[in-house]
Amino acid sequence: MSACLALPSSPYARREPERTVLYAVVRDHLNTFLATNDPPRHVRRALRGFVDCGVLAKGFVRVRCPACREESLVAFSCKDRTFCPSCTGRRAADTAAHLVDAVLPHVPMRQWVLALPPDLHARVSRDPALESGLLRIFAEELEGLLRTTTKAFDRGRGGNVTFLQHFGSTLNLHVHFHTLALDGVYIPGPTDDTPPLFVPAPEPTPDQVRWLCEQAATRARRLVERRPWSEPAEERITPLFKVVGAPPKEAEDKRLHARVDGFDLHASTAFAAHRRASVERFCRYALRGPIANGRLTRGPRDLLTYHLKAPKQDGTTALALSPQTLLERLARLIPAPRLHLTRYFGVLANAARWRRQIVPKPRDSSTFPQLKRSGRWLDWASLLRRVFLAEVLACACGGTRRVIAVIEPGPTARKILRHLGLPDTEPELAPARLDQADFWATGPPAPTACDPPWTDDVQRSPPDFAA
Repeated sequence: MSACLALPSSPYARREPERTVLYAVVRDHLNTFLATNDPPRHVRRALRGFVDCGVLAKGFVRVRCPACREESLVAFSCKDRTFCPSCTGRRAADTAAHLVDAVLPHVPMRQWVLALPPDLHARVSRDPALESGLLRIFAEELEGLLRTTTKAFDRGRGGNVTFLQHFGSTLNLHVHFHTLALDGVYIPGPTDDTPPLFVPAPEPTPDQVRWLCEQAATRARRLVERRPWSEPAEERITPLFKVVGAPPKEAEDKRLHARVDGFDLHASTAFAAHRRASVERFCRYALRGPIANGRLTRGPRDLLTYHLKAPKQDGTTALALSPQTLLERLARLIPAPRLHLTRYFGVLANAARWRRQIVPKPRDSSTFPQLKRSGRWLDWASLLRRVFLAEVLACACGGTRRVIAVIEPGPTARKILRHLGLPDTEPELAPARLDQADFWATGPPAPTACDPPWTDDVQRSPPDFAA
């Protein structure tokens, strides 16, 4: 049982995306961005769908308390997995809950983070088959290491869940894999009728982490050399500027860390078998979206500032960028359609022979009455309670609200919204302004006394929209 389920719940308040800076930027500058760039269709669809996400005029669900007749409206979402903070948060929370409740066994686990070299980021993001091949190489080498350290050899079977991430903390293209692996292997039971036994692995040594990184790097480079590749055409570079607000930090001597030929591997985070809440929080983190609403602010002269969660090593605390630069960066981070961002390997794979014997058993409905599932997915009200401690269906009078209607966009939705005094018009994109297309193309405007200091970003990257 997750620790957050035992805490008191807070009342539900409808989110208002139209009040956020990110929503205003996409609404006001999307047509300008599309007029000066030619992104693929799935990028256009994601950007346009974000404008309709959470807007009551695009449809909603009516929820009413039968006791006091109080009513609330819950807007439809775009259900996107790319950059929408609300929908990526919903996906992350639901997948994390599914993994903890129905996939990950109660055994020790360890996080392995493999970051690819910078020269492969753009290529891998455009070649899903290459990315899958690199991930398969790492999974095989990791299972081989665990078999060796547990002395299980051919009998042992490991398993992991890997989350693919294509973004870094500065909204840059940064392909890396968050692998949550069983910290050990399963071996066959004494008889055919007994379930497999788990053999925990000792903590890896720095030499073993480096050996694993070398093996993965060597095989990965061979795979890259065998695959055909044509360099994309050079595109316009839009500057990005750093806001330096902290003193530089000395490089940390990280534990269980190796770097070989540009491949970077970390393995210092481990979870005990009973730390299920910590595992669920990690899964939410690994599945998060690239941008957070609360960190983006708007300044004078259409200046946007994206505040980082923690200062970088050079002292950077925020990014200063124009609306067009923000849209270019978000467009580059949108994954290709039909690309699975969560992968299962070993005994956790869907067709693994031992999977049914090691995954957690279905929870008793009397123990978890609030966690209603429709097949694989959690009920929407249960998910909000589990993550945000918000009771959508709990009324202040003590009653339980019920969904009474699903209202599609149209005259009925507009009539209800007008009656409640809420905006009833669908959002409209601002027209393209080609005079702003090259805003900040040669550098930021002259700073004033109230502006923070900024420096040129040495990692200037062109927008890359190749399918």
